Amino acid sequence: MLGIIGKIYSERKVMFVLLAAAMALMAFSLVLVLLNVNELSAPLILHFDKLKGIDFLGEKSDVWGIWAGGFALLVLNSLLASVFFHRERVLAYVFAGVNLLFAVLVLVALGVIFSVN
Repeated sequence: MLGIIGKIYSERKVMFVLLAAAMALMAFSLVLVLLNVNELSAPLILHFDKLKGIDFLGEKSDVWGIWAGGFALLVLNSLLASVFFHRERVLAYVFAGVNLLFAVLVLVALGVIFSVN
């Protein structure tokens, strides 16, 4: 699977840079989870609001679920970008850009969870 994606992304440098940056951010967020998840005490504050306060609590497995869901969407968007690369190139660039944006959002969400707890 990665061989096919690597071949398609090596044809276009912009696509490769977007995918590599998204993968690097997801790898960094994985290291962040590995280093910090054992230090957390349950229940974890997963969401809070300025007006209502804490409104969503969770466990350590929920932090792993956030990362796994982000990684699954990264893989899905990469596969969709590779499928649409020869059919609709603009859509492939959109999928690659969304990969990078979503990796940043996952990293920010995990950082906020670790800093609050």
